[in-house]
Amino acid sequence: LILGYTLIFGAMGSALSGRVKSKFGMANSLIILSIALICIFSLYIFLSPNDLVSTLIFFGVIAILLFPIYPQLLAAVNSITHTKRIGFGYGLMLSIGWFGNFLFLLIGGYFASQYSANMFFIIANILLFFIITTALVLKLKYRM
Repeated sequence: LILGYTLIFGAMGSALSGRVKSKFGMANSLIILSIALICIFSLYIFLSPNDLVSTLIFFGVIAILLFPIYPQLLAAVNSITHTKRIGFGYGLMLSIGWFGNFLFLLIGGYFASQYSANMFFIIANILLFFIITTALVLKLKYRM
């Protein structure tokens, strides 16, 4: 139920990805989406995970904000990769992303079992801060 619900809102977020990119630019849109995700993750730390309605709203908002990041990252790879190596660039980016997803699940599970389930959201905020910093550095370096 929650996965299907998240995918529906994720599809809406992906459809809005082009509008967000054209309005704010590639780097600015990644920064804005990451800041919004930090705010939502921080808010969820204080909510009760037992409340189904707040959890469904949370996952819907997260999907709307998280799914537009992937098309933005693919556009970034497209802009800095040679046209004959575009498949390699996409494959490398997606492989690193999926490896990060795998590794973060293990780390998040460890911290959740050692401390609490909310530790996942605290770690997510730290990683999103790293993404914002990286996007700002890339923006300054490549003038995106």
